[in-house]
Amino acid sequence: MAKLIFTVTAGALLAIPGFAWATPVYVEYETRITDFCNCEGTPYTPGQRLDGWLRIDPDLAPPGRFPTDPGRQRNAQYWETGRDFISGFGWPTTGFGNDEVAVTDDSGKFMHQSYSVWDHSYNPTATTVLQLQLYSDDVVDDFIHGMGLAQSFDTQALEGDIKFRGFITHKLKSGFQRTLSLVLDRLTVTPGQCRAP
Repeated sequence: MAKLIFTVTAGALLAIPGFAWATPVYVEYETRITDFCNCEGTPYTPGQRLDGWLRIDPDLAPPGRFPTDPGRQRNAQYWETGRDFISGFGWPTTGFGNDEVAVTDDSGKFMHQSYSVWDHSYNPTATTVLQLQLYSDDVVDDFIHGMGLAQSFDTQALEGDIKFRGFITHKLKSGFQRTLSLVLDRLTVTPGQCRAP
């Protein structure tokens, strides 16, 4: 009887919206600022390593903005949430948040796959945006599966022509803004676990 009560109670708690916890997704990156950049006015230097992790919270993420017809839809975008659903880089967002994740899985005509993350953070003097985009039009690696936030891949295991776009934008309250390009060494996306200690 005690086991039955525990099962019913656990099921009831999960049915309440505030008690449904989805598994977080960890994006771990090993990058560096390009050697030839104008870093003046920013806290960064040319060639500086920029490694870390981001935690995507599916419970705080907005629903996808596009229809979910699996036979036709190739893109998903999680944006315009007003909440800080990506954490791990810089200060947490207070008030309105602009975090975004975009996923593309076209296994048909164009074979385009991509996973892109924009993490906005704000502090009393500056705004920073970390942008990490991994994409491919190569049939060798099939690393995106469906439209969900929870993907799983490691660039060290990919063999095809994988491309990367990474930027960090540093904007001071005074209006000064500089965008620095990143070079990728490694990027992993893993639901529920983080390689970092």
